[in-house]
Amino acid sequence: LSASGASTFSWTDGTNNYSGSNINVSPITTTTYTVTGTSGTCFATTTVTVTVNPNPTITASATPASICPGDNVTLSASGASTFSWTDGTNNYTGSNITVSPTTTTTYTVTGTSGTCSATATVTVTVNSFITITASASPSTICSGNSATLTANGGSSYSWTDGTNNYSGNNITVLPTSTTTYTVTGSSGSCSNTATITVTVNPTPVITITASPSTICSGNSSILTANGASTYNWSNGLGTGSSKTVTPSSTITYTVTGTSGTCSAIASVTVIVNNTPTVTATASPTAICNGETSVLTASGANTYSWSGGLGAGASKTVTPSSTTTYSVTGTTTAGCTGTATVSVTVNPLPTVTASASPSVICNGETSVLTANGANTYSWNTGGNTASITVTPSSTTTYSVTGTTTAGCTGTATVSVTVNPLPTVTASASPSVICNGETSVLTANGANTYSWNTGGNTASITV
Repeated sequence: LSASGASTFSWTDGTNNYSGSNINVSPITTTTYTVTGTSGTCFATTTVTVTVNPNPTITASATPASICPGDNVTLSASGASTFSWTDGTNNYTGSNITVSPTTTTTYTVTGTSGTCSATATVTVTVNSFITITASASPSTICSGNSATLTANGGSSYSWTDGTNNYSGNNITVLPTSTTTYTVTGSSGSCSNTATITVTVNPTPVITITASPSTICSGNSSILTANGASTYNWSNGLGTGSSKTVTPSSTITYTVTGTSGTCSAIASVTVIVNNTPTVTATASPTAICNGETSVLTASGANTYSWSGGLGAGASKTVTPSSTTTYSVTGTTTAGCTGTATVSVTVNPLPTVTASASPSVICNGETSVLTANGANTYSWNTGGNTASITVTPSSTTTYSVTGTTTAGCTGTATVSVTVNPLPTVTASASPSVICNGETSVLTANGANTYSWNTGGNTASITV
């Protein structure tokens, strides 16, 4: 405050007193000051009023007050007409400003209303930057399998594949096709994202066939696999798309088909039906030429014979020479077995019979002799090769010859029996005198022999 027009000056605001032509005051409210000027013994007073305008009350806020690196924050001030901001380096104006500090920063705002101003400060806390990482184990799977996704770098995590949402730092997923997953990791108010892709390769669809799927023991079946690039078989069969097997009993085969890194398993069962044990018998097993033998098969359900004999379990045969017959027996499952049986054919003996002599006179004997066999049986009851007969009339004899194999042959021989002649002799004369002759005459025969040595029908004695 300044006063003039006198030599000395005294001031008062009703409470405080001052002196001097110039004084400094700092009223807190509008105040009237009275000054008394004195020159000699004379004085005069005057007043001056200092109007005190109120200082503005400035408030400052940050929304949000805590951010992550790269985020923006809005600073707001109120309580004045105009505002100027500073962070010590950068200056801003306005009641609302947007800043993006990289570190924790304190902002000072000066608010002015008329000639009065006031300041306020607000601190923006910048949290540390977080780095989120994501991994998949495994990162490449086959369709139908799962993968475990793991996130690190934050304290909480949320995942999405665009359709499904998950939470947690470890999640298990089962994608049906190649899928990229995004994870948002948060730590405090800060968050960041990472992505991981799970590649899904198609799992091969394996088919396996057995041709035929039902076999008889001892036969083979061809196993064929399809649907993959490579194949590995169970039961020690090794690799390859096709395998020929000859199992001894019903068995299931498994094949693992692989395409790339993916594989699948298929199996097929080969049913093995037992092969019948077919037997064949002949009764009898040895025959004589012209005889029959009954062949019988067993061990199956139906039978087929060789040699045009046809079907049936039993057949009657009359071979002319030793013959081997084959029979194939078939079960209801279609399995076959074969057996053979031989029928030995022994030849019939060629029996001959002779008589010596073949012509005799009644009362004489003839020797009958048989040949061509081992034993003989005559219709006379004789059983030797030669017999002596004395037929009384012409007779035919039969002999049956038997070989060691039991085969027989028959022969006949006839002995002709001539009757004895009725011979008569006469003498003419039948009585003579010594020295005379008589004619002896024989009748009843064809030739004659006299005890005299004569051999005619008539002799003279």
